[in-house]
Amino acid sequence: MGRTVPWVALSILGVGGCGDGGLGSPRQLGDTTFVFSPSPLRGEATLREVSRVGMIDGPPEYLLGGSPAFTVGPDGSLFVADIRGDLRSYDPDGRFVRTLARQGEGPGEVTYVVGMDVSVDGRLAVLDFGNGRVSVFSADGDLVRDIRLRPSAGRPGYGRDAVRWDERGELWIALHPPRSGPDTLGARRRPLYGRLAGHEEVRDTLFLPPRAWEGCERRLPTYATGFFEDRRVPHMPFAHWAGSRSGALAFGCSARYAFDLVRPRGGVTRISRAWEPPLRTDGEVTFFADVLRMPISRPPGAQLSAPSPLPELPRERPAFLRLWLAQDGRTWAWPGAPGRGRATTVEERRRMPPGIELPPMRWTYWNPTDGFDVFGADGRWIGRVRTPERWAAAPYPGRLDPYFRGDTVWAVLRDEFDVAYIARLEVEWPSPD
Repeated sequence: MGRTVPWVALSILGVGGCGDGGLGSPRQLGDTTFVFSPSPLRGEATLREVSRVGMIDGPPEYLLGGSPAFTVGPDGSLFVADIRGDLRSYDPDGRFVRTLARQGEGPGEVTYVVGMDVSVDGRLAVLDFGNGRVSVFSADGDLVRDIRLRPSAGRPGYGRDAVRWDERGELWIALHPPRSGPDTLGARRRPLYGRLAGHEEVRDTLFLPPRAWEGCERRLPTYATGFFEDRRVPHMPFAHWAGSRSGALAFGCSARYAFDLVRPRGGVTRISRAWEPPLRTDGEVTFFADVLRMPISRPPGAQLSAPSPLPELPRERPAFLRLWLAQDGRTWAWPGAPGRGRATTVEERRRMPPGIELPPMRWTYWNPTDGFDVFGADGRWIGRVRTPERWAAAPYPGRLDPYFRGDTVWAVLRDEFDVAYIARLEVEWPSPD
């Protein structure tokens, strides 16, 4: 039995993530504060690039792979694991400092990094999916220990919340349930995080409150991935969640624009804003319906099998596609918006299995310029931050997840030659009238 920690208490809360809280802003009901924003406080902001790491040509320590994973230290220093596996550090201005780990399977080496976090005292935790372990480096860049991950605990998570230090210096890891057996999602208990207490040992598991997906159908539970349910049907409403170093947890169902922010020392803020759901076009509905009915391809010689029945695609898009909790208490949400349609290419049609025809148009359910809604620690909607067309991150957990701190954002962008680089960007809010 693990010791009691603030996050554990969240598993017993009976709060939901989908109520709109009415028009009062704020109002109190028990320990829950309802905050509804009819409009943003500061309007729409833009991002200004301040510095970058990565280039098309130059010294090898400044060349990055196509999908670099990264995190940011307390002083603004940058830690980057490129697709080749090298782990490097840079100062706050983007100047190379050192290589912490080379590619490999030995102690102090990394293969495929999917998440990182830096503690308040400068220790770097690296979730190395390729080697099945978490490696911890000191503030001086020395290997402190390797923590082997037990395969029976399920696959580790991806993205910004995949591994995280708390304020006491304890290390937590995102959990995926096994794909079969009594610990799957069929029991309606979704494990989110566990504390890494020692070699292969996970304690103090935090579960998502069942009402977090209230209003969301739970489909294909054994295929849940990342920090939302059922990535294979990304155009449906999902249960979303995000944690912070302080132990706060944001969660909610994206059927409506509302989510709960639960603080470790007690108290819940239900956050919502005015929202008109974007609607899908007839062509988009037809495209997704046709794609979802397509048989799943198999190796040559094997028969094609039809996928499991899926719910009818609704006209309304989800209210939001992803949540992030920043250390300053702000919540960043990737809002649902009209996606993008384009003609399918000859190459895409050529790759389809024999007898299966790809529709002439295809749609994505997101756009890199959709930007983010920013909510303050008090739950009020601050405004929208627009992102550039070169934005590389997608609204599902991955190596390219952005990092937020106050009005500074670090993110992976692509230059005019489609070369990935990591930019430090400042949010520029409009001047008050």
